[in-house]
Amino acid sequence: MFYTVFDAPPAWLDAGGVRFVPFVDPEAPEFNAHRPTASLDRFAEARAGFAGPLVSVQHVPLFAPGACECPYNYTNAEDILRVMKACGAGCAISGHYHRGMDVVHAGGLVSIVTPALCRAPFPFLEVRFSDGAIAVQGHALPSFAGAS
Repeated sequence: MFYTVFDAPPAWLDAGGVRFVPFVDPEAPEFNAHRPTASLDRFAEARAGFAGPLVSVQHVPLFAPGACECPYNYTNAEDILRVMKACGAGCAISGHYHRGMDVVHAGGLVSIVTPALCRAPFPFLEVRFSDGAIAVQGHALPSFAGAS
């Protein structure tokens, strides 16, 4: 329904020397997701001729199973992570888990889950990629009258 109003994301987007690879994956039971096998080829396509950082972007959190307490993940997370590692994609940025979570470093992947921007104090994350390092800093929008 969303993409009847808005354009679907491109296969990837380059910004500041980083290639972001967005995925719109089907839902799975318990508010999880599943990445179709055919979509996994996009990592190799995105890597071809590009030497910079590859970042997977998706709605549902993606991390090594058992690496954190988040109740959501991909039903085939291990398969996704194996392909990402083979292609040198070392970061996944997600949402879905409204409270967000601390950055998870596990299985050769940095997993970043942003908090929901829809409630005061309207939190969001700033993610910086520099010289192979990833820095994450939390922020909140300034309060204003009538905020709830």
